[in-house]
Amino acid sequence: MKTNNKLNNPELHKLNRTILWDKKEKIYVDKEGSFPCPDDTHPLFTISVTKERLGVCYYCSKVFLYKENLDE
Repeated sequence: MKTNNKLNNPELHKLNRTILWDKKEKIYVDKEGSFPCPDDTHPLFTISVTKERLGVCYYCSKVFLYKENLDE
């Protein structure tokens, strides 16, 4: 029995996740560490980024990603 329920359709779920990821504002950094979110429309929030782990601002949901060579 087929269902149109989003929760039971892995392909639709994957597509929705991809669409949401593409819409996110991504900021690339070339150094690991902790720093404040540059968005001044919300309270100060510190972001931590490593080579293995991206950082996300709790308030504005900007995603911070480590990229070794930003010029490329």
